[in-house]
Amino acid sequence: MLRPTAPWEKGFARPRPGGLWWEPEAQRFRAWYQCGWACSSANPGSVGDCNSICVAESLDGIAWHKPNLTASPQPGTNIVFADPPVDTATVWRDEAAPASERYKLAIIPTDGTRSELPAGAGYYQLYSSADGVSWRLRVKRTGPTEDGDTMFYNVRRCHPC
Repeated sequence: MLRPTAPWEKGFARPRPGGLWWEPEAQRFRAWYQCGWACSSANPGSVGDCNSICVAESLDGIAWHKPNLTASPQPGTNIVFADPPVDTATVWRDEAAPASERYKLAIIPTDGTRSELPAGAGYYQLYSSADGVSWRLRVKRTGPTEDGDTMFYNVRRCHPC
């Protein structure tokens, strides 16, 4: 349903782990996915490392299109996050947050020169956004994490109960 079609995706588009959310205000789905890669030419990276984050939209969850965003880090593309390059990322919609922080993003950044982080060298950076496109850094560095970690928002848990 989603495949690389844009030049900046460099033949790579996958929703691992990404995020897919229904937006009731706009009556559409949006999916954030890993696109392209930014590892150096000396080390082009393994599939999924050193990439950017793009967004796609759908009215039915089946047919997807990639919007040309003016607020993108690269205007005219559907890239929503490109610096630092990302090893893994998760986007979630937080219904309990104020509208200015509705979307959350957790990334494990890379330095853009290698495809794998040394064991124990990974960490999360945490961001928030009102629109899922323009991100504000909230936490620069968490404690150590390993490759391939992810998280999700459980809407069935209450805060506070």
